[in-house]
Amino acid sequence: MSNKNILNNWKKWYPKNIKNNIQDNYFKQDKNNISLLNIYFEKGFKIGIKEGYKLQLKKEEFYFYNEKCIIKNKMKKLLKSFDFAFKNLDTIIVNKLLKMVLKISLKCLNYPIKLNEKEIVKKIKKIISKKILSKNIIFQISKNDKDIFNKYFKKLFYKYNYIIKYNNNINSGECIINLENETIDSTALTKWKELYRLFCNKEDL
Repeated sequence: MSNKNILNNWKKWYPKNIKNNIQDNYFKQDKNNISLLNIYFEKGFKIGIKEGYKLQLKKEEFYFYNEKCIIKNKMKKLLKSFDFAFKNLDTIIVNKLLKMVLKISLKCLNYPIKLNEKEIVKKIKKIISKKILSKNIIFQISKNDKDIFNKYFKKLFYKYNYIIKYNNNINSGECIINLENETIDSTALTKWKELYRLFCNKEDL
């Protein structure tokens, strides 16, 4: 091939075009890289949100569980305190009511109690049967029971030399027995006073 033909087939080379082509390829590649980065960033962001949500959810669950335990323990303590307070309140109320009943009973027992003859005889027999063999016995009885004693116990008292005294402070059907070394007080007032002392102060009597 002649030099002329070679020159005719030769294409002109322009360095500027090469530069433009290189720049175009670079920008295309850079654009692709940016697109990939955006995709990875978006994926990473979504994963981060998901993982962060899970982590925060666990933290919140742990926090609320602890708060629930704290509140539960506080409620238990509060209920125990209420229970203790109500039990004490019940005890206080019961004691106050009991004291009130005893006081009313003591006041009522200061007045004579009317009993029929059979009840009085039954009471006296029960009392004297305890110490019937003792000597030097003094019976203090109510004046209202004088006729009943004479009717039912005169022979018995005469036989054992029992002494009878009348006490204005003793109600009908009651009796105080004075022995050599002790006294048997069967009056209701005395019994109630002894019971009252178990629950109340002596100053209240």
